[in-house]
Amino acid sequence: EYVVFKEKTETQKEPEIKEGGYITIPNPKYPPESLQKEEEGTVKLAVIVDADAVVKDVIIIQSSGSEILDKAAINSAKNALYAPKEINGKPAPTRFTTSFTFKLE
Repeated sequence: EYVVFKEKTETQKEPEIKEGGYITIPNPKYPPESLQKEEEGTVKLAVIVDADAVVKDVIIIQSSGSEILDKAAINSAKNALYAPKEINGKPAPTRFTTSFTFKLE
């Protein structure tokens, strides 16, 4: 048995990238190969979303130590729905961090 959970997203403030958020982020499926290897870990990601709410980049801030778990987390972040922050009524590029923890029970 296993569980995957995500931590709350926190915004990152940078000069040109404003705070924003997500609407939904699906939990990644625990990769079967990682289950067999009994791999666990937490993946911390930075997600860059353009003003049109399209993911431009997902960067690993902290690896789980497993390339397979890292890829599952990245894919989940890419499939989320995002809401860029609005500045003066116009959407702006957004960067935020999120993390996924893969844990066997």
